[in-house]
Amino acid sequence: MSEMASSLGVAYASFMNFFPYPLNNLFSLLILVLVVFIYALLIWKFHKFIAKKDILELNLDQYNQSKHPVFAKVFGSLFYVAEFILLLPFTLIVGFFCFSVFLIALTEVSIPVQSVFLISATIIAVIRLAAYYREDLAREIAKLLPLTLLAIAVTQLNFVNPTRFFEGISLIPSLFGEILIYFLFLFLLEVLLRLFDLFFSAFGFSEEE
Repeated sequence: MSEMASSLGVAYASFMNFFPYPLNNLFSLLILVLVVFIYALLIWKFHKFIAKKDILELNLDQYNQSKHPVFAKVFGSLFYVAEFILLLPFTLIVGFFCFSVFLIALTEVSIPVQSVFLISATIIAVIRLAAYYREDLAREIAKLLPLTLLAIAVTQLNFVNPTRFFEGISLIPSLFGEILIYFLFLFLLEVLLRLFDLFFSAFGFSEEE
């Protein structure tokens, strides 16, 4: 995998060197602009989504057609577990992985790939904690932290290094155990937050209180 990543990096460098100056610099600039634009666009689209306490809003309970009160509660509980305990954490895990891949492209070579996943998991976890307290706070964090990382990356001369990106992606299988820990952490955090929210709602604690 690492050899393939190195080959892709060499192929990219050869492709850029194929064009005479200043066309090669213009192509490099175009790629940098596109990467930064896509990252900023995703953050703009994604920050409202991840900052909501109820991300999916599937309302699976609407499919609960049972008329018997006992069965209605049982099926309602199953739908609740399916939506908020299983689907929602899984959605966050997918978002965490995609966010980490972008950070690999934006961070410099000196930052280890495992540190990138740690940073990504920390940002996602902080946003989710804030979402259960105040969604406005979560939206601000979801914009501020990723865009701050982007601003730092832009000031570095070697950001969006293709060789770094391909090599970083090639290291992901070897970091599977560590990444799985982050997956598990985000999953358990979301489950615990949802259970606490359910507990407080059951006892009538309002959001303002």
